[in-house]
Amino acid sequence: MVEYFKDRRYRQNRILMVIMIPLALVLLAGVGELLYRQQNPRRLVGRENFSLPTPNTSPNTSPNTSPGAMPGTTPSAMPDALGKRIEEAVLAFRTGDSDGARKLLEGIDLEKAGVSAGWELAGLLKERGGDKKAASERYSRGIATVPSEGLYYRRAILRRENGEFDLALDDLNQALVLAPADILLSNDRLLLLIQMGHKQQASEEIKALNALGTDGSGRVFALCGLLLEDGEYAQGASVLEACKKVLPPHVFDQMLKNPILSRHQGHPEIMPFYIKNL
Repeated sequence: MVEYFKDRRYRQNRILMVIMIPLALVLLAGVGELLYRQQNPRRLVGRENFSLPTPNTSPNTSPNTSPGAMPGTTPSAMPDALGKRIEEAVLAFRTGDSDGARKLLEGIDLEKAGVSAGWELAGLLKERGGDKKAASERYSRGIATVPSEGLYYRRAILRRENGEFDLALDDLNQALVLAPADILLSNDRLLLLIQMGHKQQASEEIKALNALGTDGSGRVFALCGLLLEDGEYAQGASVLEACKKVLPPHVFDQMLKNPILSRHQGHPEIMPFYIKNL
């Protein structure tokens, strides 16, 4: 037995195991990410279009790609013409044609359609028109009909702007139940905790998440928020630079507008970064 462990082939096998096992884990993680993206084909394009699905022009599919869709809202349960019309409205909104999107949504019974994107788009159109109260009402009705992380997120943003921090936090918690791996949701929730004065809780949650060994890039903005709130502007600016390197552009652009960060943009050590990136 001892002679076996001295054998050169045994040492070679150990070297191969040390090299191949990490490679296999990386490959499995990549496959898992690919499968997740296939099952969640949302395209995050700024805060306004947080979870509106990318329209699919295939005649046999509907835009109901939200992971929070309730039973009975599958493509087969919705008329093709209605699904196509909602897809066209989403596409019009994405291309800046709010009037076209509004006309396409007119006359559609969103409760019967059962598509979260329809409710979210209806709310976004109200927001763009300046009627945030009506927008919040659309999101609430959508949540009652076909809850999705996008609807919870949109309502959370409005509640945060109104100073209803506890309600906003509840909405972000619900959104994360539906999309636990979403970086943008996780960051916004941590930053909201900081805005509410719960810096210790936010710090402890960041440490707990780090202890799990999960991807830390989604929590860099929360760390930056803690530093800025404590007056550590030089370190905060360094973290912002790091954020730009590790986060997807749409997440970076969105989080840079978060009030817990943007209210510090006038500080001499932060201002150059905002001027360069906004």
